[in-house]
Amino acid sequence: MNGKFGPNAVWLFALGTLGAVLGITEVIPHIVGPISPKAMAAVYFALFGGGAAAATFLSRAGALRTIGAFTAAGVGLGIFYYVLVARAFASVGAGAASTMGLVFSIAFAADALAAGIAGTLFGMKLRRGINSPVAARS
Repeated sequence: MNGKFGPNAVWLFALGTLGAVLGITEVIPHIVGPISPKAMAAVYFALFGGGAAAATFLSRAGALRTIGAFTAAGVGLGIFYYVLVARAFASVGAGAASTMGLVFSIAFAADALAAGIAGTLFGMKLRRGINSPVAARS
């Protein structure tokens, strides 16, 4: 399969994934209560990885374009977390709020970058067709 969408469609997938991630950030704590940053990072990794795989598989975009789009979305997630955490820690002091916001923003942006790369590579593998080890023996 060569993809149904043009190469620039990966930007729509990246924005859609970022929107889903920001929505999940608000919805999950209301459903299950407070959740650890590690668990949220796992959710973000799954969403960004799935979005990148879908974008690569369903479009004609190359790996670099897809990784670039999902890197930009990851930076958007980082900015969102910087603002969110800095506001939450504002009562502690400006220095602590800024530091904590920076730590969380870098961590979640790096998580999104890694997921974007992994999802893109998986999507490329899907696009080319997965060779089954069982089929290769036959």
